[in-house]
Formats: sequence, structure tokens, C-alpha cells
Amino acid sequence: MNDRTQENSNAPLFELRDGNLRSATWEREGEYGPQYSTKMTKLYKNDDGDFRETTSFGSKELLRLSELARETHQEILLRQREHAHNRKSNREKSERSDERDQSRFKNDRQSSSRKRGTGKPRDSRAR
Repeated sequence: MNDRTQENSNAPLFELRDGNLRSATWEREGEYGPQYSTKMTKLYKNDDGDFRETTSFGSKELLRLSELARETHQEILLRQREHAHNRKSNREKSERSDERDQSRFKNDRQSSSRKRGTGKPRDSRAR
């Protein structure tokens, strides 16, 4: 499995291989998190000896192709779960930070009210 390098952002996020079969998966940010797309190809040599790709598969390759698709799906699920876990822990950190800020604000308000007066509640009729 090859993870994408920073030099080539157009490169797949990861690739899986089984002999001449290849699964290449890309990631893009969607509205609700990362979205994945995968291209399944077969590598072969043409009559001139040049390597080519095709998306046509013979009947003998279908079982290997389905296993490669399953492994690709498993890798995507792992990445989605990691993303969800990171999002949840970031949300929890943010909530704890908000609670600390609210507590700090409450303490600041209490200490400033003590400084202003005797600490006794105001009588609204005394105005």
C-alpha cells in the first residue's frame, strides 16, 4: 500500500495490488467528512511491449478482483472510523475547553461582584 506523497496531490491516497490487478483510491473532503472514490484496473503489456491499463476483466480475474475490492473497502472503513474518532475527540476537547471558559467567566463575575460591594444582594427597591 502506498500513501500519497505531498509532491503529487493528484496521486491516489492509497493503492492495493494483487498481481496485475490494482485498486487506487482517492480522497476528497465532502460536506460531512472525507469521501472516497476507487478505480479498479488491470495492467497488461500490449503487442509493442508497453504497459497499459484496462478496466475490463476476464472471468478468471473476477474472484481476485472481488477480494481486492473487499480489502479496499476495509481500508476505507478504517480511515472513516479514524476520522470519526478524531472528530469526536476534538469535539470533546472543545466542550471541555468551553466548560473551562464558562467556569473561568463565572469565577471572574463572582470575584468582581465581591470587589464592587459588600457581597450582599442588591435590593431593587433601594434605587
